[in-house]
Amino acid sequence: MIYLDNAATTKMYREAIEKMVEVEENYYANTSSIHSFGMDSENLVKKSKNIVAKAI
Repeated sequence: MIYLDNAATTKMYREAIEKMVEVEENYYANTSSIHSFGMDSENLVKKSKNIVAKAI
């Protein structure tokens, strides 16, 4: 059987899962905070937005 409905059930790549776990473990601070953990999280969000924008 060929399954053609991957809209809501697509299996994630292992690399994406590993990156997601890394980010959730290390970048949990509020991005609006002025301490270094918050700034690190904000920088990661900005970097991610740039990557997505370039892909589009």
